[in-house]
Amino acid sequence: MCCSCLCAVYYGRDPSTNVVLLEDFAAVIGLTIAASCISLTHYTGNPLPDAVGSLLIGTLLGGVASFIIYTNTMSLVGRSGTSSRFAFIRK
Repeated sequence: MCCSCLCAVYYGRDPSTNVVLLEDFAAVIGLTIAASCISLTHYTGNPLPDAVGSLLIGTLLGGVASFIIYTNTMSLVGRSGTSSRFAFIRK
């Protein structure tokens, strides 16, 4: 991802865009991990790469979920105004 894409995801105000983009990103990376680990397990006959791949995919999904929760908290809870904005309102 380019820097402007990362900034748009991190500082974006629309939570649905961030969720769709991050879920699709995690799905593509997860499929890549799964395919490579299953291939390694098939060719070597050792089940260890499949187990490691499962752990990596679980970690990836947990990380994406945590990031979505962190970035969308303000959309759920609400934003507080600045003190200068409150002073303007009181006038």
